[in-house]
Amino acid sequence: MCRLMAFVGLEPMLLADVVLWPDRSIIKQSYDARERLGDPALPMHLRHGNLNGDGFGIGWFPNEAERRVQDPSPCVFTSITPAWNNQNLSRLSSKIMSPTIFAHVRAAYPGMPVSENNCHPFAAGRYLWMHNGVIGGFCEIKRELLSLLSDEAYNSVQSFHSDSAVSFAVFLHHLGCLSDLRTQQPPDVLLQAMEACIATIVHVQQKHGVTATSLLNFVVSDGNALVATRFVAPSTENAASLYYAEGSQFRRSEVPGSKTDHPSCAASSHPSGSSVFEESSYELTHCERGARVVVVASEPITGSSTDWVACPPNTALVVTTEKGGFKNVLRSPLNPLGLQQPREVAVCLEAISRGITVKSRQWVGPPPSHFYPAGVPPLMSGMDTWDNVALPGACEGLQPHFPYPSHSALTSSSRFSYSGGGGGGGLGLGNGRLSVAPHAHSGWDWEGQQQPLKRLVGHHGSVLCIAVDESQQLLHSSSVDCTIKTWSLVDNKCVGSVHAGMKPVTHIQMLRGWLLSSHGRRMRVWNWDSKDGLVCVHALRIGDSCGNIRCLLATSKGIVYLGCQDAMVRAFKLDMSAWKHKSAADGLELHTDATPVREPDFTTPASNGHVGVVNALVSSSDERFVISAGGDAMVRVWNSNDLTLVRTLRGHRGSVLCLLSIGSILVSSGRDNTIRVWDCELDWLCRSTLTGHKDDVHGLSVIARAGRPTCSSSNGAAGDVWGSGDSKKSSGTPPPPSHQQQQRGYNSSRCPYSCLMASASADGSVRLWSVANWVCLSVLAPLPLTPAYNPPWMATTNACASPPGSTNFTLNSQELSNLLSPSPHGVASQLQQQQQQQQQQQQQQQAEAARSCAALCCALVGSSVVAGYTDGQMRMWGCGQQMLLAAAQLEATELAGVPGEVPLFHGSQAPCHAGNEDYNAEAPGCTLSKRRLQPANADQQLEQCLHEFVRIKSVSSEQRLKDQCLKAAKFVSKLLESLGADVKLVRTYEEKNPVVIGRLGRDPSKPTVTFYGHYDVQPAEEPDWKTDPFECNAINEYLYGRGCSDNKGPMLAFIFAVKEMVEGAKSDGSKGLPLNICFIFEGEEENASVGFRETLMSNLTWFEGTQVIIISNTNWVGENMPCLTYGMRGMLSVTIQVSGPQRDVHSGNDGGVFCEPMMDLVKIIGTLLEPGKTTIRIPDFYDQVAPGLIDFAWDSLGCQQGCQEFSRAGYQQALGVPSLVSLAPGNQGLRELLELRWALPSLSVVDMKPCELRVGQGTGSVTSERLACYRFGPTRFSVIPKTAVGKLSVRFVPRQDPNHIIACLQKHIESEHARLGSANSVRMIVEAMGNWWEAETGSQWIRIAEEAIYKEWGCKPLYVREGGTMPVAAVCERILKAPAIMIPMGQSSDSPHLANERIRRTNLIKGKGVIKHLLQSIAQLGVPCGPAHTQWPGGVSDLPMMAALATKGVSREHAQESLQTPDALLLVHCPWQAGVDLWWLPMCMAVLGTIYEPLPEQQQQQVGNDDVDVT
Repeated sequence: MCRLMAFVGLEPMLLADVVLWPDRSIIKQSYDARERLGDPALPMHLRHGNLNGDGFGIGWFPNEAERRVQDPSPCVFTSITPAWNNQNLSRLSSKIMSPTIFAHVRAAYPGMPVSENNCHPFAAGRYLWMHNGVIGGFCEIKRELLSLLSDEAYNSVQSFHSDSAVSFAVFLHHLGCLSDLRTQQPPDVLLQAMEACIATIVHVQQKHGVTATSLLNFVVSDGNALVATRFVAPSTENAASLYYAEGSQFRRSEVPGSKTDHPSCAASSHPSGSSVFEESSYELTHCERGARVVVVASEPITGSSTDWVACPPNTALVVTTEKGGFKNVLRSPLNPLGLQQPREVAVCLEAISRGITVKSRQWVGPPPSHFYPAGVPPLMSGMDTWDNVALPGACEGLQPHFPYPSHSALTSSSRFSYSGGGGGGGLGLGNGRLSVAPHAHSGWDWEGQQQPLKRLVGHHGSVLCIAVDESQQLLHSSSVDCTIKTWSLVDNKCVGSVHAGMKPVTHIQMLRGWLLSSHGRRMRVWNWDSKDGLVCVHALRIGDSCGNIRCLLATSKGIVYLGCQDAMVRAFKLDMSAWKHKSAADGLELHTDATPVREPDFTTPASNGHVGVVNALVSSSDERFVISAGGDAMVRVWNSNDLTLVRTLRGHRGSVLCLLSIGSILVSSGRDNTIRVWDCELDWLCRSTLTGHKDDVHGLSVIARAGRPTCSSSNGAAGDVWGSGDSKKSSGTPPPPSHQQQQRGYNSSRCPYSCLMASASADGSVRLWSVANWVCLSVLAPLPLTPAYNPPWMATTNACASPPGSTNFTLNSQELSNLLSPSPHGVASQLQQQQQQQQQQQQQQQAEAARSCAALCCALVGSSVVAGYTDGQMRMWGCGQQMLLAAAQLEATELAGVPGEVPLFHGSQAPCHAGNEDYNAEAPGCTLSKRRLQPANADQQLEQCLHEFVRIKSVSSEQRLKDQCLKAAKFVSKLLESLGADVKLVRTYEEKNPVVIGRLGRDPSKPTVTFYGHYDVQPAEEPDWKTDPFECNAINEYLYGRGCSDNKGPMLAFIFAVKEMVEGAKSDGSKGLPLNICFIFEGEEENASVGFRETLMSNLTWFEGTQVIIISNTNWVGENMPCLTYGMRGMLSVTIQVSGPQRDVHSGNDGGVFCEPMMDLVKIIGTLLEPGKTTIRIPDFYDQVAPGLIDFAWDSLGCQQGCQEFSRAGYQQALGVPSLVSLAPGNQGLRELLELRWALPSLSVVDMKPCELRVGQGTGSVTSERLACYRFGPTRFSVIPKTAVGKLSVRFVPRQDPNHIIACLQKHIESEHARLGSANSVRMIVEAMGNWWEAETGSQWIRIAEEAIYKEWGCKPLYVREGGTMPVAAVCERILKAPAIMIPMGQSSDSPHLANERIRRTNLIKGKGVIKHLLQSIAQLGVPCGPAHTQWPGGVSDLPMMAALATKGVSREHAQESLQTPDALLLVHCPWQAGVDLWWLPMCMAVLGTIYEPLPEQQQQQVGNDDVDVT
């Protein structure tokens, strides 16, 4: 018996990958056929042997790009030699590529000549034909078959000896287009011709009394569609085998051990070119959006049996192409006794054919929501905290709570209109009124877009399905990577992952606390164990001939329905009472074939079932019906008890991909980009068709009341619609209607408790719809917006909004007219050309991005929507605003009684659902205008506020971003004002960013706390950023963005901690906070903190009474344990400059005749450290280093017992260095490592360049003027620079005097330069200086901070030091005369100042809690009775100072008065940090000389530039 194989794909495939190299290829089957029939009733050649060596043939359709003329005819190569040893076959197959491939090996029956004319496939016009089997009694009926043919069909017969060639002619005869075989025919015409061909053969056999068995496995294709049959007559006999498989790609398996690693090497690996030597395992990968590859074969050509579906006997397969190039396989029963084609298949083919004309493209959104015309405010803020949302006739103003600058808004110019006069229809804001009109439309169809707030990353393939377990606050996701991942809805952390099998997990669903999943031919039931994760407690496997399970549906009746690849729906009754919660040790083995095959209890009948794959299943709210959707463009309604057909719904043009049940409403979506709404109470009438999506709609979800059986979704998005795992808590029936509801026509079957629906599309967008009137409220998309998009208001004479980060500008009418004028003298033509070029480039980029960023599923969780994408990520948006609008429209529809609209929503409670708040609609007079949407909780508000804050590019070192820094300062000031604080913006220097000062409370009887932070950030120019650095990207449990950890996140944590205390005091009826809180936020911390000290000194009254200073600008030492920082090193930024010739010279002409500055610099720097070590060689450098600085941290880390938070190997890996310095083994080496990081001075070379520096005059600080600065490059490789500059970063530790260190370094550099004997000059400049800081570990403030951390984290903190420098801590301590405590919030891996800066959400939220506990504890201490004695760094106090002044003849009163001035304090305790106004310096110089030596002249020039943070 012959063997055949047909391949149809979207992309061209190398013939060898299909015909030769698979280990079960048709070539292998030619001598090792495993499914040949051996029935004695068959002819001799079918009874014996398994060789197909009487010839072979391959056929293919050339690519359109390769055709020199438009010729649709295929190519054929045949031969009568054995296929397994034909060199020409190997040579051709390894070079030819085609999207449609036929292959056939022949076994001739007795009497048929072995000739190439008899070798398949046969070609005529644009058609290829091949046959596996035999026409019974062909010699008896051949003459009559030929007599029935038209002249054109008769002349097309290639061989009159071959029954296959004659049957091809019969097919062409019935095709009815013999005059033009190049014209493409619809698939239904090909199917009709095939059925007529088979019917003609059977009819002639019956006429001649032929009883021999006929095996008619025909395959025909025109390069676009393919029709294959499996037919046997009489039907009581066994049919020849025929299988089909679908997938996204047919490729070489990645299983280790494959014989050939790369296909391109296969043809040349053996001299003969025989394919036998190049066999390898191949596999069908499964795509997320549909099949792109279909293979039809006599036997499977891959080793995985789950890939293949057995074609039923007497059935035709029709492979069509849908929109987007996706392949669809339909099955049509063959009835040879009647020539009429079944109407059902014809309707399906017609619908699919019409769907091909639907176009797909990526959704291109409007500008960001902060693009608004002048004077038009956004409709709502992103806080989801609006009050008094009014209905028509009962409208009040919209007032947000805790306002802050927000860019997210829900607007749609097609749905909402703004009217300054308050009149007009539509849904808009006029005079502060919110009106509702379901059908408002302004002619411009665009919806407001919001960028995703969070992202869940972890899958390595497309996310196929999402299921929500609200009882345990978990979200489960399945993917094509064969895994199920579990995420915590509390902190978005991935808390579990299980590899479910070898096939993609196509569907998951929650059922009473259990998770059900389908993958391959298995269905599994899982329980969640907090220790072991998902544990399999039950498994079920269907038969091998059914194909893969594409979807599942579990009902509260204990019945599981499985939609399969073979177009059948199978129902299994399960005993849920037998499912027991198990641990991992007791769970079922996953990777085993021991699961027995179970036959279904009942199935859909083949006679009126689907004819395509079943894509979706859903049940009605009362579970009377089960609804299925398939690739045949049909939706079928079944009786849930026995799966008898109730109704067939038609309307979609292409595959129906998803279903959603909302009470008595059924929603379906498909490949035709539309969503259809069906009403079962109106005899399944299609009430509405929703358009807007630009590509396939794959996912649907709806907001439903928790624990109510109100909705069901085919993509699992509805969550556990029957409540928690405790079945006793959920009766499965809604409560009885109230009296008001009965008066309004309440119907218990129509109680969806829902107001908002979400739809996910392959265009990358998620749309939110109001279920009251099916209006699109918002579009959410992760893709970047196109700058070429211009909304209508951009063409007006109003103020033009500018993109984020740019400066706003206003054009008058004439300027705008000139700009928009098409005059060639203007810039409009250039702008138009640039826009066209940009638009073309962006369209290409967006088209490419759309392929990798299609939304496949979605779920509405509380007041958020989460969608799964093809890039393996899940994105989450807030949708509380849309919920509120949908609820308003719902209420308006109910109250107004709109004619012609069916009142969908009636129930015992209001349908809007947000958070966990319940609404009592039965209360007298209760309307939506009196309700309030549950506001986002404090944690959500904090995260949303951080998103807005990070978006502001407050880079202090970039002059072009000064406006952004000012914007950040205003952002912070508005936050403080919303707390009720007095706020002041202070700018000491015109060119510097302002300092934000605030105070909340001035009660002298209460303690006072000052919090320091900075709103400026480092630049984000590193190429390693994986996300937009100025968009806060929530990925899993982390928030990524510049400033998230340093220092915007901790700043907001403190502000929101105060906010919670303020709100708590209001709710308790208190008069105010129990303490005074001062704020100081600077904008130049990352740029030397210029002006900060002067601002602090000139505004001391704002910080009067400060007892403690709180700073959070450091990180943990590890990842798991909270820390308290009690010490930091100081820092000197030093520049060494070596100068030589007066100009740069050429290394070729003048090199070698003088000492070069760069070489001298390298030699001098080489003497600073011991070779191969980090020990500093400068004499007397280690003097004054305090002993035992590491002892407290060493004991706190528990390193003697084995430190869990810090290790030598982990630290080395985090640094990415090949090795660390030589250290002692064991704990001693670990102690040395910590000491080198924290408690010993260090010297680092941070830069070397050819550059000359000059000291600025009259500025009070050192400035660098680069006269000849350049980098080495291809044009400067031969230049000797006249000046070489090296920059050193010197860190010193407590008790070290920076004055002494500078002197030692200066002396060493001069000494080493003198030893060189060089005539070049050397110069050392101290550019910046910051003092060390250390806290008293035994103080009450440290004890209170430790208790606050313990209350929040449940463990005591680790006490650590920091190797970095933060001079602002010492400055604040000295000026405010109060101790500082540092409470780090971020982990060691947060990467501040580096690419991919982040902070863990848990750390941010708990950091807020720590601050709150700390403030509450400080409030309980009260105000100290007497003045505090201040101990300053270095051991100098104010009492010894006054004693020293007394010895010089200064009275106590005069001394005390003098020492209270800020400049005096600075000069006494840190002379080089004194202010510029030193009018009293001569009077005190003699006194000060008893304590400090005068500062060297070169250091006195650096006044005002010492507060730099280079942590």
